[in-house]
Amino acid sequence: MREMDGMDIKEHLPIGFFETVRSTNWIERRDMLSALIDNLSHYPRIDPKIKYNEILAELKMIISKDSNIVVVILALRALTAFVKGLRKNFVKYIPMVLLHVLEKFKEKKPSVKEAVVDCLSLIAEYCDTTMLSSPICEALEKATNPTVKANIDQWIYYILCQYQRSAVPITFIRSIAPYLVKHSKDSDPDVRERSCMVFGAILRLVEEKVTASIADDVFGDKTKSKKIIEYSEKAEKDFEKYRQARIGTDIALESCALSGNMECHKEAAGGLVQADTAISSWELLTETKISDKIPHDIQLKLASREWIDRKATLEMLYNILENNPRLCPDEDHSELIGILCKILEKDTNINVAAVAAKCITGFANGLRYKFAVFIPKIYVSVFEKFKEKKLILRQPLIVLCDVLALLTPLSTYIEVVRIALQKPNPQIKTQTALFLSRLLRQHNVHTLPLDCITQKLGPALTKLSFDADPDSREASFVAVGAIMRIVGENVVNDCCSEIMHDINKSTKVRQNCESLIREFGLNASASILKLHQRTCSTVVPSKVGSHKSLNADARMDTKCNIKTTKKVRSVISKSKFNSATVPAIRIQSAHSAVSTASVEVKSYFLFYLPSLFIRDIIAGIQVQETNATKNREKNSSSEKDIFFDASEEVDVLSGSSSDPDNSLGRNETYIVDERERGTAITEESVPLQSVSREIKQSGTANVRIPSDRSGGSRLPTLTLRGTSGSRIPIPVYKRT
Repeated sequence: MREMDGMDIKEHLPIGFFETVRSTNWIERRDMLSALIDNLSHYPRIDPKIKYNEILAELKMIISKDSNIVVVILALRALTAFVKGLRKNFVKYIPMVLLHVLEKFKEKKPSVKEAVVDCLSLIAEYCDTTMLSSPICEALEKATNPTVKANIDQWIYYILCQYQRSAVPITFIRSIAPYLVKHSKDSDPDVRERSCMVFGAILRLVEEKVTASIADDVFGDKTKSKKIIEYSEKAEKDFEKYRQARIGTDIALESCALSGNMECHKEAAGGLVQADTAISSWELLTETKISDKIPHDIQLKLASREWIDRKATLEMLYNILENNPRLCPDEDHSELIGILCKILEKDTNINVAAVAAKCITGFANGLRYKFAVFIPKIYVSVFEKFKEKKLILRQPLIVLCDVLALLTPLSTYIEVVRIALQKPNPQIKTQTALFLSRLLRQHNVHTLPLDCITQKLGPALTKLSFDADPDSREASFVAVGAIMRIVGENVVNDCCSEIMHDINKSTKVRQNCESLIREFGLNASASILKLHQRTCSTVVPSKVGSHKSLNADARMDTKCNIKTTKKVRSVISKSKFNSATVPAIRIQSAHSAVSTASVEVKSYFLFYLPSLFIRDIIAGIQVQETNATKNREKNSSSEKDIFFDASEEVDVLSGSSSDPDNSLGRNETYIVDERERGTAITEESVPLQSVSREIKQSGTANVRIPSDRSGGSRLPTLTLRGTSGSRIPIPVYKRT
């Protein structure tokens, strides 16, 4: 096996390893562990595909149970070698060994502590906090020895000093916070000191008020509060030391991006996606309800003719939002948010509009992703307001734009951006392009759909780059440079070809791209990664409205109207409870009629049918199952045609029990939906109203069902009935 692939240590274990490490003679155990460490030292990379549970279980047993200090130290060294060889792949063994390693802090021998610290340092380096939190909390729960508590706290400090502010391990901090608060009140001074040290590391990562909310009443003690602030400064220095030690150059990535090699760029940038989900410190705050704090007559005050009264009311609301940074999502503020949007859009006083923008920002920060439904409409008003040149309004608008962009994907409002880039007012175009550049510098190749750039932004920014206003042109160069940072030069050459063919313009674009890479790198920001992860987990791709459906099912007639042919498997007759025509339940076999219908009713019909009709459907299916069973028993040796009257509650399309898909493929009913040219076809299935309309328009014409059977078939020619029965003919075919 090649060394780069990792070595299978099981194949290179010393002979008689498992028997010898269990020997009663400590010298034999010592020699065997020394031989294992020697073997591990020859192979810097260990094959992660091999399971090492048995070996690590022996090391764990020695670490936790062996009474000989020398043997314990060697077991810790061997475990450290495994961590070093497996790196991030060691994380799956964390639950097995970490608790026992932490418990060895009780040993007073410096050599043991040194071995423990070396092992834990590598674990902190390679293993994510999501896997570390559970064993750490378990160790803190069990710990009674003050030395163990103090040393675990110090290791937690070391872990937190490796994180940037943009990637705070919130879940980890949440889990350990109760133990830290408890340690801050411990009788042992070292334990109290170490807890303040950890709070200092937390304070470096999140705001003071967030740390204070975690630390309970610790910040109320002036002595402890002072120590926490001092340790926060120390943590900042320790983080810089760690960062300098880990610093590496991004030359390879930059060359990929600037050369336009998209494949190389994607492969390289892929490794930069942060492993730890970046969650804002907002997650640590308590949800608060503000309805009781907002005056009941706020709408009347906001409608006052005096701008000073409107401004004062908005400032009061802004103070409430500022003092309650995380809002309870159960409260409905949609009406008030709508009023604020209207004020921002319509109010002629820029002082009032500025405070309204701040209030909207406060709601957005407080509700986060729950606020996303309001965002596209707000952007329309914000971009229009950019025509105002005064900073008192422009600055709150810029802040609002940047906040909203982190709460919903660009694709949801990209059309609004495209229109704003084409506005006649140069201020609107300039500020929109600058907003785009600030947003795009936070994206990477994975988080931004390529069609957003090639189809929407590229053409709009190209047009803007030739604008008469110099500020608009410069803003477009910055935005295109941000695009080049994401997708590389080749894509920009295609979507912004007119810019790249101009030497002066292309030079500015490249300079802006290089500047952005130096300042921000190629990684996406933590907030964008969080948004992207959330979007990917909630949005399911759908074929509805795809261009393929138009190509497959639509054709133009001689009058240039689009005709769409849709397949309708089965339909339900008109019910006395509901006149709507809806898709029917397809029963594949008489034995599974009831179970199939139950599932279908739950998943589909509950959205369309009254409860009485649902009950009738199930009852009707049970009757049909009984009738079908009797017919099958009576005529098992001969073929029979099965017919149900169209006025019954449920009509069944029976297929071949041996090959239901093929039989259904033969016995499909087609309905032609004719639309005028230019009408968008956005649904894969026929709407209820469309089906009903087609049937009504057919009048009394005969309806014939296509069949591949030869002449002499006993299938009837279906004819629409009068008012006595259902108006919809139901084709039912012979069971084979």
